[in-house]
Amino acid sequence: MNEKSLKERHRKMRILLRVLIVVSIVFAWGHSMIPATESSEESGFVLELLRPVLSVFLPEDMITGLFVRKLAHFCEYTLMGLEMSAYAAFIIRTNNVTFREEADKTDKKTHRKQTLRLAINTVFCGLAVAFIDETIQIFSPGRGPEIADVWLDMGGFVCGGMIIVLISLIKVRCIKRKYQENISDGCT
Repeated sequence: MNEKSLKERHRKMRILLRVLIVVSIVFAWGHSMIPATESSEESGFVLELLRPVLSVFLPEDMITGLFVRKLAHFCEYTLMGLEMSAYAAFIIRTNNVTFREEADKTDKKTHRKQTLRLAINTVFCGLAVAFIDETIQIFSPGRGPEIADVWLDMGGFVCGGMIIVLISLIKVRCIKRKYQENISDGCT
């Protein structure tokens, strides 16, 4: 694959991730606008769907509508953490290519600072979405904000982000191993 087609593929992936991020946020915020009675009915429906699977892993008395709502919070934000972190990883990858091309112009310390700033901004975006999500519930009949849900959302978000970090680290390690194998094959 040539460099031009790779850049185009990355551009398309970044667009797709932006769309997925917006859809995930709209989904989460949309569910926060649902009145408590409807939300409870929806949780009951999902509970009955998940009960057979959850009963394999959890005692029956833990499987409640409240548990399903908390699980939904965690899963929604895990997905957002995956999406936003994957988007950040694409930006970092683009910066790495630029960094290699302009190695004499930029030092590694500057690149690390940019990467750290991007990671902090990504976490801040997750926190902002979670905070707004709970704020929306102030205006939904029968619902209210809970700081515990913001913490739960952020826990899911960080888990999603950590999955992307692990995938990225594994990928970098594989690339380094392949590069070292190519060097050692060239020397013999």
